[in-house]
Amino acid sequence: MSLWSGILNIINTKVNSVSNILGDKDDSVEVPYISEISTAMAFLKTGYYHVHGASFVLPDKSDPVIVHSAEDSWDDTGTIVEVIPADTVIKDFDLHWCSISDISATLWGMLDFFAGPDEALVKIGSVDVLKTSSKTRENAMPLQVPQQPANTRISVRFTDSTGSVRSCRVKLYGHVYSTTLT
Repeated sequence: MSLWSGILNIINTKVNSVSNILGDKDDSVEVPYISEISTAMAFLKTGYYHVHGASFVLPDKSDPVIVHSAEDSWDDTGTIVEVIPADTVIKDFDLHWCSISDISATLWGMLDFFAGPDEALVKIGSVDVLKTSSKTRENAMPLQVPQQPANTRISVRFTDSTGSVRSCRVKLYGHVYSTTLT
């Protein structure tokens, strides 16, 4: 190998190494996150769309989903109810708010959120539910979940402190990692 070809080989290796770190304008952070393949450009682009991505409220233009707790106090074997059907959000997305309304009784409770089909549910987040004689959390509550792949189904389960079946209504607010929903 000549001196020049050796120097060019070193330069090409360094350029490829820098390119692997910096990436290019079309990179995005992978879902699920894999640190070894995420470039600086992927983080910049994903961060930009996290702040500026198109937003949604689901269910869209319909009543909130009604979720019922199990009969026993804090029983987490209650019914899991679909809020966002598969193939509804067609781009990578995440959720930021859960609107809770019509809490049926005085209680402490939890809403647990799941991603995936019934046979492969993964818990991705929770929200506190509260209704006392002097206050209620019937409003939008912060919800933080990992970025979800496009077309992911989202479901919810309600548990509470009472020894009776109780209910509340739920809507979800989120955004896609793009400037449009479609």
